[in-house]
Amino acid sequence: GFSDASRELQLSKDSLQRVTGKEIRCVAYPFGSYNTAIKDEAEKQGYLYQIAVDYVYPEDVNDPRILNRHGIPSTTTYEANILLLNNAFRSKGYN
Repeated sequence: GFSDASRELQLSKDSLQRVTGKEIRCVAYPFGSYNTAIKDEAEKQGYLYQIAVDYVYPEDVNDPRILNRHGIPSTTTYEANILLLNNAFRSKGYN
């Protein structure tokens, strides 16, 4: 539930900061799985950047806290990757 996700966000941040000696300001959601409550909690815990595989909510396009990531498969050609990125930018609101 929410309390498990909140605890995991904090434990991950603390562990990585301890190991790296640097402030952790970014989280990438596993499988792009998040919701509004988790976005708010991550922000509260000091995550400035939140990365998702795809936006879950239409308003996320304009939410500066969450960024969309694009996968670049190593098994496809350069040309195919350019086409995939171009298509992804268009479909996710980056005209």
